[in-house]
Amino acid sequence: MKQLVLSLLLVAASLGARAQEYYIDLGRQRLEVPGRTVAVEQVLDGRQGDLPLGYLYRGPNNNRPLAVAFRKGLGPELTAFIQYQLPARPTDYPLVLCVRQLQLDEEHTLGVGSATAYLNLDAYQHLPDGYHFVQSIASHTSAQAPQVTRLHAGHLALMLSYCLEQLSRADWAAVPAQPARTLAQLPADVPVARPRRPLVARQPAILREQPRRGIYRNFVQFLANQPDNRRALRLDTVQPFLRSFLALQQWQRVPWVRPLVADSLGHWTEPAGIWGFSDGQSVFVQHDQHFFPLHRQGAFFTTVGTALPAEQAQRMQAAARARAGYTTIPKTPPIVTDVPVCYAVDMQSGELAPYPDLRAPTRPDTAYVYVYRPAQAAGPAQVQVWLNGKLAGALRPGQYLELPWPYYALLFSLCLTDGASGSACQHLMPDTAQPNFLRVSFSPEAPLWQWVPPAQGLADLDELDSLRK
Repeated sequence: MKQLVLSLLLVAASLGARAQEYYIDLGRQRLEVPGRTVAVEQVLDGRQGDLPLGYLYRGPNNNRPLAVAFRKGLGPELTAFIQYQLPARPTDYPLVLCVRQLQLDEEHTLGVGSATAYLNLDAYQHLPDGYHFVQSIASHTSAQAPQVTRLHAGHLALMLSYCLEQLSRADWAAVPAQPARTLAQLPADVPVARPRRPLVARQPAILREQPRRGIYRNFVQFLANQPDNRRALRLDTVQPFLRSFLALQQWQRVPWVRPLVADSLGHWTEPAGIWGFSDGQSVFVQHDQHFFPLHRQGAFFTTVGTALPAEQAQRMQAAARARAGYTTIPKTPPIVTDVPVCYAVDMQSGELAPYPDLRAPTRPDTAYVYVYRPAQAAGPAQVQVWLNGKLAGALRPGQYLELPWPYYALLFSLCLTDGASGSACQHLMPDTAQPNFLRVSFSPEAPLWQWVPPAQGLADLDELDSLRK
């Protein structure tokens, strides 16, 4: 009798455990890969740790979590789905895909759900001597709706489509030079991407030169680094008009500036209808009637600005997906928030688009940010550095902090405080292609902080290291 009761309890426990999972079903989804040149032999699970793919929430108060999973396992189900949708052809490059990250999450606030998804894969070509790394591919998407659980399967199919499309631009001739791996080695492999060839001659001037001080009346002037500098320019701080209390909290202590130029009578006025401006160190772009600083990301720029009204953001997303050949567009409710979000500058048109998104040119690597004070720095004896609300360390003159940032698609929010005069903050998306250096100064002749080029930042840190020795 005891054995029967124990068996029943084990069965109940097993059923209860299964009830705590939500299984992704790709049966009704399609893959659309224009210009496809590859065939997928197998998908492997190369994630670190036995973690769920994300969490959904049920119950009257959305307080009962369900772990997202595949009924037959991530690798087998993605393999079967891709091979059914995209059968191999004789001319295709045979590939094995290794999943490094896959997140499917949702949140619920005041009756509105938000579904986010992120996928990162490493692609390996199957050659006679083994498997050779081709490139990392990644995609990210999000949507809002009253009920978002039904969107997850479509998000995953959409990300797979875009990731596979990225491989149409792979450098196949260089793949054999990569080390050969066995199939068993791929899940734990840490591939090293080939260095990209510099395209200095093809890059616009703004990517090759220090930005010049002046007003960019259009995007062409920005690319050519030829601002209108006929009139004197100065910066003025402003109090932003924000449309939600949440935005006021998240933008707290972040400085907002606007450009002022002198007219013939010496009066300072804000120029109308401009694309952006530069103070000779940083570049600012106009968005939603405000100006936000640009941050270099390899061959393009990002900025953190106010979130657009949902209807406008949906139109932008619809246009981007239409250009990409996708037709399924999740509907979003009419919500206005103004919370900080990241945008990328389209280097062809100068328009700002949500970043990261389906078409964002990004690398899903860890970014490294170095915050440092010169050895002869003025100001307080110690400055506290806060990262996304948590204390990251303290800086005295001649010290620096290394802040690694592996959280793809999450804003990097940095605050400095000296304990007396309050704090100053900024939001950004750090560059993953090269280290980021922030020099902190309290000198009256210099700004509180300044992003410096990698060569200068490395030299400054080498000097600090030599002084400590």
